[in-house]
Amino acid sequence: PKGHLRFEFAASGFALKYLGEMPPMENVEAHGLVEDDRFDAWVTSAVIRQEGMGEIAVSNGHFVDDDLHKKGAEGTIAFTAAGTTADILSLLDREPLHLIGKFGLDPRSVGGTGKLVGALSLPLVKEVTMDDVDFSGTAHARNITIPDIREDISITSGALDIKVTRAGLTASGPVAINNVPPLDLLWKESFKANASPSSSYRLRGVIDGEGRHALGLRLDRFISGPARIDATLTGDGRNIDRASVTADLGESTAMLDYAGWVKRPGDKAMVAFDLALLEDDAYRISNFALKGDGIETDGEMTLAGDGHLVAADFPVVKLGPFNNFSFKAGA
Repeated sequence: PKGHLRFEFAASGFALKYLGEMPPMENVEAHGLVEDDRFDAWVTSAVIRQEGMGEIAVSNGHFVDDDLHKKGAEGTIAFTAAGTTADILSLLDREPLHLIGKFGLDPRSVGGTGKLVGALSLPLVKEVTMDDVDFSGTAHARNITIPDIREDISITSGALDIKVTRAGLTASGPVAINNVPPLDLLWKESFKANASPSSSYRLRGVIDGEGRHALGLRLDRFISGPARIDATLTGDGRNIDRASVTADLGESTAMLDYAGWVKRPGDKAMVAFDLALLEDDAYRISNFALKGDGIETDGEMTLAGDGHLVAADFPVVKLGPFNNFSFKAGA
């Protein structure tokens, strides 16, 4: 009958396995309660050690099995883990989770420190695969660095709030790219099989010429000064090869030398375009639309890595009262 069994215990200094081949918790301080058909264990403190890496401090651990009589019943594990970002991400990338390497990121390369509040649910059987495990977690990472998210483009500082589940990862916060002033980042990764694009990075904020260069965009022939951007870059893992961009050019200088046209700071203008990154750092701009007072320009163009025009097709070019034409150039 209910209430017939109640057993409490406490233990310290032992090692505890919790999921497959993941490294055990060591130096565990814990207490537990068995009552009727339910088992609870609370971990006050523990450490997780990975070869060649630092320690992860575990606290607020709680394990629950409320169907002790049932073979293969579901158990749930809640925990808090604190350490370097590289150590925590490396733990999440181990068998059977493999949550990080699948989108092309070496967890050991990530700088900063963080805290993860996580939860696992899994069947209580000897052999457990990732298909059996449900996982969720939230984390905050400080002083984060991620090298080479694309060739010659790195996150050099920032802070991210991260949510991760079996379906994917979402991270948001201010980050600096190649040491230029921070932009707001919304980063999404899909863990679903055959998802493409699996990676997206939305960047919002004010960017100047140095910032455009940091992103690999050589647009000095067409724009100078600050612009407020909203850009979404997409691809698969580290293969980020396309983007959609809108920008407010109200405080920028925009120019088209061969038409003798200049838009000065203070004159309203908005631009939107899609960007495809090509070989040799070249890029193709399509669905280009520049709008403003007396301005309407639509077309597409291809630029070399140094910003030189390779090809262009602009059926509509209206730049004030004295420029109304169309043009095509290159291949």
